[in-house]
Amino acid sequence: MNKVLQYNGYYGSVDFSLDDGVLYGKILFINDLVTYEAETLPGLITAFHEEVDDYIDFCRQVGKEPEKSFKGTFNVRIDPDLHRRAAIKATLQGINLNQFVTNAIMHELDERPEADDEYKRELENITVSVQALNQNFIAATAVGAISNFRSIRHSGDDSDV
Repeated sequence: MNKVLQYNGYYGSVDFSLDDGVLYGKILFINDLVTYEAETLPGLITAFHEEVDDYIDFCRQVGKEPEKSFKGTFNVRIDPDLHRRAAIKATLQGINLNQFVTNAIMHELDERPEADDEYKRELENITVSVQALNQNFIAATAVGAISNFRSIRHSGDDSDV
């Protein structure tokens, strides 16, 4: 279930309060806290759109950057055995753990890191090699069939004599 609203390049959360009987959320990934609420889902979507538009206008008026900047670093807590296996695989690939995790994230986001490009090139080389082998096999099979046909024809000629 997707609990994230999207509008104009911004994302917003969707939550509810049983005590108050309302839906509410906040604009995600910005430097400020901007919230919205409504009693219905269509009302919440409208409130989110209005708050995004108001936030963009406010930032323009005060001359500030509206989107939150990401530093490019974050902590990840994983099982120690998974950490060990990832570090070993990264080492075997000749990369550090940070690059390994970056590649994994890019793969999950369906962006292709250089490792995938190398894999694609190798796969293309293998495909070309297999196609060449197939062509050689077909040619050899055709030559063999012609040779067999000539043998049969010649042996048939000898029996007629």
